[in-house]
Amino acid sequence: MSFSTGTQILSFENFVGLENYLRMIKNKQTDMIKNYEETLGYILRDTKAASVKGQKVQQQWALDMQRAIAVPSAKDNKIVKKEENRSKMFGNGKDKNNEKPESSGEWITLEPMSLFVGPKNKGLAEVYFDAINFLKENVGKLNTALSVCSSLRARAAAASSTSLVVSFVNDLPTKIVLKSMKGSEQKKYSMAFTFAVPSMIYNR
Repeated sequence: MSFSTGTQILSFENFVGLENYLRMIKNKQTDMIKNYEETLGYILRDTKAASVKGQKVQQQWALDMQRAIAVPSAKDNKIVKKEENRSKMFGNGKDKNNEKPESSGEWITLEPMSLFVGPKNKGLAEVYFDAINFLKENVGKLNTALSVCSSLRARAAAASSTSLVVSFVNDLPTKIVLKSMKGSEQKKYSMAFTFAVPSMIYNR
């Protein structure tokens, strides 16, 4: 598994170099969208019913995991034990034969993350949906950034050769600093362009 960071500062000799880099990121993310959509389709089509025994094992595992992750306090533990003892002595008022453990699953928030405990396909589908939508928004913003770069390249060509220092956040260019390739006294300055890239909405 390769590691790369989407937040970084890179240098380019000119706008053409920046545009080529943005196209590379765009192509990479477009390929990821295609692969994730194929996986999501497989997840949604995977409707093979588990055996009754398998369902009960999965449901019990989900309940046990939810309780384990909740990490109750010492005070809560005492309350739980009292309730368990009371249930053993008097019963809990529920028909054990009809009682079914919760199986819909839930997201447990543990900042800065969330954990899903429940039916595998439901959690996986949500993860892939979120990733696909995020990547689609990014590709839309990259298209806008490429359009802005093309316009800036045309304007900068009339001046002189320039190099660029670009900051990226989540693989999107946020600020560009223009630097003269040949430093004369009149060209010793930097100009920063901030991309105001609108968010793009995609329907699931």
